[in-house]
Amino acid sequence: MVSCQDRQDRCSISAVTTYGRRLFDALWALVFAVWRWFLPPIASPDQGDVGTRVLAFCLGMCVWVPTSAVAYHNLGVPPAVDVLLVAASLLAAMPFLLRYSQRPVLCGNLLMTLALGTFTGVALVTGGPAAPVAPWFAAVPIIAVFVIGARWGIVWTLLALLAASAVFLADDMGLSSPAPFTASRLRVLQFAGLVRLVLFVAVLTLLFKTIELRQRAALKAAMLAAQAADRAKSEFLANMSHEIRTPLAAILGYTELLREGNGNPDEMARINHSDALETVHRNGEHLLQVINDILDLSKIEAGRLNVEIGFASPRQIVADVTGLFGARAAEKNLQLESRFDAELPDEIETDPTRLRQVLANIVGNAVKFTERGTVHLDAKWKGPPTGPGRIEFAVRDSGIGMTQEELSRLFQPFSQADGSTSRRYGGTGLGLAICRRLTEMIGGTIEVTSEPGKGSCFTVSLPVARVRSSDDASTGTANSHASRERTISHRAEDVSLSGCRILLAEDSTDNQRMIHYLLQRVGAEVAVADNGQAAVDLALRELRQGSAFDLILMDMQMPILDGYEATSRLRAVGYQYPILALTAHALSTEHDKCRAAGCDEVCTKPIERAAFFDAIRRRVRHRDNEGVVAGSPSTIR
Repeated sequence: MVSCQDRQDRCSISAVTTYGRRLFDALWALVFAVWRWFLPPIASPDQGDVGTRVLAFCLGMCVWVPTSAVAYHNLGVPPAVDVLLVAASLLAAMPFLLRYSQRPVLCGNLLMTLALGTFTGVALVTGGPAAPVAPWFAAVPIIAVFVIGARWGIVWTLLALLAASAVFLADDMGLSSPAPFTASRLRVLQFAGLVRLVLFVAVLTLLFKTIELRQRAALKAAMLAAQAADRAKSEFLANMSHEIRTPLAAILGYTELLREGNGNPDEMARINHSDALETVHRNGEHLLQVINDILDLSKIEAGRLNVEIGFASPRQIVADVTGLFGARAAEKNLQLESRFDAELPDEIETDPTRLRQVLANIVGNAVKFTERGTVHLDAKWKGPPTGPGRIEFAVRDSGIGMTQEELSRLFQPFSQADGSTSRRYGGTGLGLAICRRLTEMIGGTIEVTSEPGKGSCFTVSLPVARVRSSDDASTGTANSHASRERTISHRAEDVSLSGCRILLAEDSTDNQRMIHYLLQRVGAEVAVADNGQAAVDLALRELRQGSAFDLILMDMQMPILDGYEATSRLRAVGYQYPILALTAHALSTEHDKCRAAGCDEVCTKPIERAAFFDAIRRRVRHRDNEGVVAGSPSTIR
């Protein structure tokens, strides 16, 4: 049996071993952190390699110089100690010089100069050619090759020969100090110096070899990562091509059928126009969603996606999401159900748009990857009924499920759980990556559990700082409804653009015809220019004649003169009438560029009709209210 004393001894040994290991790990981490700090920023792989080798040799010198100083002090040779102390003071500055100069080759040559000068100085005060440090002259070329490369090794070979010759010459001229040792002790010291030289070179070689192996490992890891990224890019391009070409096939196919049937009664009778138009519209919206997903991810990566916090009803958000996918679930004979905790607040403070986008993406995936069974969207409340807490949305499905390996790459952009998934179910692999980023932006987390063949469960958990009761919510809702009714009635009064003269600057013939038709249908008088220069000339000519356009719709990508330059030129000569930018760029940076050129507002393509007409009415009304007399003929030439 093991006695209590034995157990205590073993526990003590184990504790000491554990503490010793922790201390060693902490010291190693500290040394590694200091090492990484002293290395200069890598401008190129070669420069980073030279910097690492210079720092390693500097570390070796930091060991050799103090130990040699202690040894010569014990041997009673003060001049050698003085030389080594001077060398130590200069050596202490080398890592900082390497860090801040960011010129490792220069620092390597300075370090070699310091080493050779130290060897020479010690040799001169300890016996000249017979000094114990004399064998170290032979190590200078070897160290130079290791530290700064073979090309510099040749230079330092010549310099080492010159230094050794200078030591012999100084000895012949009687300038060197006699050896302060007996002959027998000198031989022992020379042998010890030779052994130290061999050990020093061996340690440096081992250190450089270790560094080289680590660099090769890092290079291999980087190469594998680059190959993985290249494969992910290829898979993404293939998936994106599929996601774009598939709806395009339907759009082009149905439009071709409609075009062939135009004027052919027999062919027209066989085509269901309603279904054909619905198919074209649905696939066009799918294409727009693919582009929006890419733009959302790019905005998130650039930190330009805004979060707008406000009060919203979680029940209404869930109802919106389930209503969005109800028809699709019914087509697959799936049950799409939602459940709520009884304690769920009436309204919570969050970003409803981003939360709805996250839940819609997750529920859409659940419906897409579930062949039979149910999809549940549950909302749970964790906290007091009237105070801050957390809300959890759990989306459970009985779909295909995922393995742990598939889960590990689930939230990576441009990737799906399995490469065959995109071939069978479609998708770009962007949705869940966007969901995680959006959830984190509004302060929440998203987790997933899954089992192959049994389904998955996605849980979105959000902190809620404030909630609102039903009385406050009803008041806010009533105000919102009143505001909406005022907006609707206000737009009903302004539905016509009769009498409004608009210049449309657009180089695409198809867009010209469509926008021209939309504007004429609401009573506007439209003139068309197919390039920026023509738009500038026409706008200024009409202004000089006293019949200026009420608004210019300026496409930003046109030949001869693009929309940016055309707008800038108009503003430069004092043109003050509204200019509304039309652009297919949806990034905020491009919108800022449009406004910087002088545009009053920006509308993106494809045109959202309600927002498009609202922007036109707002700008025309704003000009009328301001009473702008913009650029009279006397001011614009």
